[in-house]
Amino acid sequence: MGSDTRDKNMIIQGFRNRGVSKEVLELISDDADYGLTREQIARYADKNMDFAHMKICSKCLRNNYDDEVIKVIVADGLSISQMEMALEFYEKGVPIEAVKKITQSGEKAVTMKKLYEDSLAEGNKFEHDREPEYVTKIIKYLEQMNVNLSNADKRFTEVEDVLRTLLDNNEGQQDFDRILKENQEKDVLLSEKQDEINKAYSQATENSREREVLRKENKKLREKISELEEKYSKKKKSDTEVIEFSKKESSEVDNLNRHIRIDSNSIERKTPVNSRGAISIFTKLAIKTKSRRNLVKLVIEGELDKNQLIQIKSAIEKGLTESQLEEIINGRISAERMKEIIEIAELENSMNG
Repeated sequence: MGSDTRDKNMIIQGFRNRGVSKEVLELISDDADYGLTREQIARYADKNMDFAHMKICSKCLRNNYDDEVIKVIVADGLSISQMEMALEFYEKGVPIEAVKKITQSGEKAVTMKKLYEDSLAEGNKFEHDREPEYVTKIIKYLEQMNVNLSNADKRFTEVEDVLRTLLDNNEGQQDFDRILKENQEKDVLLSEKQDEINKAYSQATENSREREVLRKENKKLREKISELEEKYSKKKKSDTEVIEFSKKESSEVDNLNRHIRIDSNSIERKTPVNSRGAISIFTKLAIKTKSRRNLVKLVIEGELDKNQLIQIKSAIEKGLTESQLEEIINGRISAERMKEIIEIAELENSMNG
């Protein structure tokens, strides 16, 4: 359902609720279809009028007459016939002031109509006699028209000037629009160039940061290389010492193997320093010669370093048994582990009493 139909139904329903008659509702419906608003319809439907009076008022509203005209045509005190006659006079071109004088004369409608027709006939009867006056009026009218036309020409000239000014202004506006458009295009181009500059600046800043990072990493790498070179140099030196020590031990083992069957005094004279130290310790601690030889052999064959020999010496001094010494020597463990095991063995011996 369209909005117009809804509005019409609302108008009709509103007046139906007020209890208006069926014929009035039909008139209201017709006026709503014609396009009159609720406010216009209410000008007759809300008042205490008879149906004929309402129809005249409706016709005036449909003809879109001014309020002053409607007030004259449907003035209070006029009969329906007088209202219809007044409406007819106005529709035929009688000025509203003349219609007002006729309606206020108090004559009945038929008299009003006869007076109107008689005045028209009288005018036609004496029209020829009044011709000179009529012609004069026509001449005056034409003269006035000529003046009006002259004024109109003047106004047309003024309008032409205004139009020309507007056209000039329009050309100026076109120039302004063109310049504005060019400026806008330049602004866009400048904005794009500025974006490119900002991007290049950002890239340069990023490259600078990357160079700084690479410089720091390169510095760390050089420091690491120097550190590794130093460690390698120390390791090489240590490896050289180990090789020399191994050669020395190998020489000592060879010497010991050549003199293994010589008595203890000969062994003490001919074995290397470390082995002689161990043999001297074994002798001082009154270890049997056979056991002493076995331990010396174990020490040499075990390829013990200086720190391990020191721990073996400590074990002998702390009274570890021959079997405990053999286990420690044959265990091939580091000097640190030897130290811990020796302490445990010493504690165990003291507990066994």
